[in-house]
Amino acid sequence: MPGDAGVSLALVCTFAIRCRHLPSGRFGLSHTRVQMPHEPPFQSIGRRLFRIAWPFVAIVALLVLLATESISIVSASRAYVGAESLWSKAQKEAVYSLYRYAQSGSEFDFQGYRDAISIPVGDRRARLELEKTQPDVAVAGEGFIAGHNDPEDVDGMIALFRRFRTVSFMSNAIAVWSQADDLIAELDTLADELHARIRLEGVGTVQIDPILARIFEVNQALTPLEVMFSNSLGEVSRRTERILVAALAVVASLLVVLGIAITWKILRASSELERQLFAERDRARVTLESIGDAVITTDARGNVVYLNPVAEGLTSAPAAWAQGMPLDAVLRIVREASPETALNPVARLADAGPPETLAGDTLLVRPNGEQMAVDVSVAPIHDRAKSVTGAVLVLKDVTRERAHAAQLIHQARHDALTGLVNRREFEQRLSHALASAADLDRRHAVLYMDLDNFKDVNDSAGHAAGDALLRGVTGSLAAVLRDRDTLARVGGDEFAVLLENCTLDDAMRIAEKLRQAVAQFEFKWETQSFPIGVSIGVVQVAGRRSSVADVLRAADASCYAAKHAGRNRVHLHDPLIGLANERR
Repeated sequence: MPGDAGVSLALVCTFAIRCRHLPSGRFGLSHTRVQMPHEPPFQSIGRRLFRIAWPFVAIVALLVLLATESISIVSASRAYVGAESLWSKAQKEAVYSLYRYAQSGSEFDFQGYRDAISIPVGDRRARLELEKTQPDVAVAGEGFIAGHNDPEDVDGMIALFRRFRTVSFMSNAIAVWSQADDLIAELDTLADELHARIRLEGVGTVQIDPILARIFEVNQALTPLEVMFSNSLGEVSRRTERILVAALAVVASLLVVLGIAITWKILRASSELERQLFAERDRARVTLESIGDAVITTDARGNVVYLNPVAEGLTSAPAAWAQGMPLDAVLRIVREASPETALNPVARLADAGPPETLAGDTLLVRPNGEQMAVDVSVAPIHDRAKSVTGAVLVLKDVTRERAHAAQLIHQARHDALTGLVNRREFEQRLSHALASAADLDRRHAVLYMDLDNFKDVNDSAGHAAGDALLRGVTGSLAAVLRDRDTLARVGGDEFAVLLENCTLDDAMRIAEKLRQAVAQFEFKWETQSFPIGVSIGVVQVAGRRSSVADVLRAADASCYAAKHAGRNRVHLHDPLIGLANERR
């Protein structure tokens, strides 16, 4: 059995007379090392280890390569989804600015159109460059950046376009993109024509009505294209996930086959190794004392036979006192969920039961009441006649590992800046709420909030001020909500609230309180003071089953309507007529 883990297992077996199937790799050894009779030279062991390990290394490397590539593709496709969102918002803002310009004739409104249309135009410039036989990557990158895409995502977006542009799901998305760009070009032409007409004849003339009518038709034609593009990008992510799962299954199968083959080789050599181990019993005891995990052995009646020094320290039970005592008098193992009920790790082994591992939520309760997270491995001890003569337990202190795992879970579900749940966790909770609304006839509400003037803070005082503002606003919002409500940060300056078991009237009152809380929030940064507001969209969740995407899309649309109706206000989404009722 190659490696220190194998030697550790052998030593435990030696001291315990004969312990089969004990999990390897759970012991930490000091530099004490037992020299076995007829042990092959170190170089020979190294060569054997290499022959055993290299297939595993190659498969794991392949697995890492596949996972890295898949993650890169998924990340790039998600960047395109974000770009589509920016594209859509900018296009709607451009049309809205043109309508305002048609009424006001203000060059300020027309400049608003120019600013908004620059985002789709920048993305179009990137697409046209990448469709060339020899594209200039720098020009394409400048186009994506002009489309307000994150510079860190640009390289991935370019790579995804160039590598998969001829693949069906990507070519479909590009075709939709191209159609939308043609409409954007027409919209830009109409805008210039409208601008020229108004400058020449002023607002209110009938000559601009056909232009506005065509602008409306272009806007209507763009909406389904935006949905088609988003769906195509979703297909990219789903196919990548399926490919990764298939690759993982193949690699896992190879690992299983290799593991079985190598284990069979090891088992064939175990008979000779066992004979050598019995000859080394006394020396094994010395080495066993240096093992980094706690080792306890019992007899067939469950009385303690031996504790190594680590076990003495872990249980606070001196070996001289513990020997001959029942195991439950020396060791108390419980589950986190039921600490009042002690587990007996060796109970099932008395009838030649299989080896057992207690892990995940097991705790060691020390005599002073202190609790310690441990993983416990238990295996029967057999004599040469294969009769059970006792058991061997290995306890590993995993307090740090479990705390780290809990921290990673928390980080995966929460926003690092504000401490709120993130979009992924919010969508999962919303999914459960939608199911309860459909199946149990419960009523919930979703609020979608977009801070007003947040960009001014970032532009004037920097991102540090913006981060401070987000943290401050988070506290003000949380103070208004009930304990059972979910507050999440779902975007840069966007928040969402899930109000479970909440009537529509209560939801509107809470939304108004949130709006007032933000409006009353005084944000100062150094010598500057910034007025802050929030636009809130409200969607009721009740009755028929809806998807998470549909609810969030409706809430976002309602929030968008609130923002463009004057900001700092609450809008209720009406699913029947698609309008929003405003409440100041």
